[in-house]
Amino acid sequence: MSWMRVSCLLAASCVFVCASAPDRAVRAQSARRSVWDGVYSAAQAARGKEAYQKHCAGCHGNNLEGLGLGNGPALQGQRFVETWEGNLFALFDFMRSPMPRAEDVVVPDPAVLDTLAYVLAQNGMPAGKDDAKQGELALVTFVGKNGPTEVRDNALGRTLGCLEAGPNNTWVLSKATALLKSRDGQASSETELTSMKSEKLGTAAFTLLDVFPAPAEHKGHRMEAKGIVIKATNSINVTSLQMVDTTCGQ
Repeated sequence: MSWMRVSCLLAASCVFVCASAPDRAVRAQSARRSVWDGVYSAAQAARGKEAYQKHCAGCHGNNLEGLGLGNGPALQGQRFVETWEGNLFALFDFMRSPMPRAEDVVVPDPAVLDTLAYVLAQNGMPAGKDDAKQGELALVTFVGKNGPTEVRDNALGRTLGCLEAGPNNTWVLSKATALLKSRDGQASSETELTSMKSEKLGTAAFTLLDVFPAPAEHKGHRMEAKGIVIKATNSINVTSLQMVDTTCGQ
């Protein structure tokens, strides 16, 4: 059974999205890993260096340092890592999108994947035995060596949990995971949502604010929420709410 995707923009640019449920046959089987677990090979990073020099160095610098002044930002260092904390697929997906000064250039996905391996290597993230595979990126967390940085108050964050009715006509995500950063608060891709089906839930609870339309049809479902984090009330001013699964699971 598929769900109709609905988007509604509010005055505060908030979006509620009922994502179509991915086919259960596509459910991810691998355990979640991080970029510190060796998710690419040295040979892949070597190929990626060549691809990077050909397609990326002109804007991002020979050493990923970024050239500034309207050129590409740095692709290494703490600020870069903190900016892209979260799902590795999101970084790959951004890298394969048209760049401002190369809109007529299409880089094949395998070359983008190799370039991603090179970027990981240049950020000190260790190589493993096997090449990174596009279908597994959604199960890899991109994070600094010391773990994720704390989501600041009134900043964008994301969490995954079980949707329940709260007091006074409110909605709550229970059994929620710890907050992670969200770059833009927008809807996640179908690939990312599929990976969340096997993600372990947590013990947190967050009240959801400004959810529109009312998500009553998703009560008891596993949902991902993104939005502005308000720590004083343990709540999230929702910019995106998506169904991950029709059951909540563990």
